[in-house]
Amino acid sequence: MASWLGLEKFKEFHKIDRKIYARLVIDLGLDPNQCKKVLGFWNWLESTRYGYFVNKMIPLPDKSLHALAIEASTCLFFLNKEGSPPPDMDVPLIRGLISPDFSFGFIYENRQRMISGIQGFMENVCERAFSDIVPPKKSLQPQHQHGFLPHERAFSDIVPPKKSLQPQHQHGFLHQFSNRHEGFHSVPPNSVQPLALQAARQPPEILSVHSTDRSLFLTFSRGHHVTKEELKEHIIRKFGNCIESVFMKAHPQFPPLFARMVVHSHSDIERILGGNETVGFLVNGKQVRARRFVLK
Repeated sequence: MASWLGLEKFKEFHKIDRKIYARLVIDLGLDPNQCKKVLGFWNWLESTRYGYFVNKMIPLPDKSLHALAIEASTCLFFLNKEGSPPPDMDVPLIRGLISPDFSFGFIYENRQRMISGIQGFMENVCERAFSDIVPPKKSLQPQHQHGFLPHERAFSDIVPPKKSLQPQHQHGFLHQFSNRHEGFHSVPPNSVQPLALQAARQPPEILSVHSTDRSLFLTFSRGHHVTKEELKEHIIRKFGNCIESVFMKAHPQFPPLFARMVVHSHSDIERILGGNETVGFLVNGKQVRARRFVLK
């Protein structure tokens, strides 16, 4: 972040990051240093290609947010491993917020860029944005903290200190990464991954939030049914491979008159709607109208 930006404006700019960080360290009592790395990890995903990723966590209950933090911590641990990641390594919660096609392989393939991005976030954002968010002292005692292990005992370095790092862009601002570095740490996977997988089975809120947040409601003209295949082919041909799934409610007596289409990101919705509330287009000569899906 540019150095001339005032502290209050800086905090306002990182308002969502501050809300999430406060929930992690105050409401959930997790290790502050580890939470900063987790937020850096999430922000790197958001700035790379998955827009609004952190924003989607705001409505999640504490149980889901906690599970996401554990899953992120597990990912950070494996970034330090030599060779290929474990074949059974899964990220169900992150995948639920991003895309069914997302995998840990993407994280591992981009680990050097990710480590640099996390370092930049910690050095250029955390110290200023989170300086007034102080957890209760009891949260800092050396004990297991809801799936996180205490920093002093269990965290291992993910990246060694570097003499120099290249500038990178984050949130649209140029960051110059200095040679200050405390190391990225994470919890051993055997202590957290079962907790993450257990939580993944429990909260349905993640899937409901991420799907409705990126959905379009489509209506068809009576007597002019459009199949899923026709719809997908038309959208992909016109807007690229942006479809995550299409839901049509079947009826035994007549074809469906509407559908819900989930796309990969908010930007896909903007491209399809073109800035309008409703758009119409022809699919094999049959009229289709699209608007944002609103959960009622």
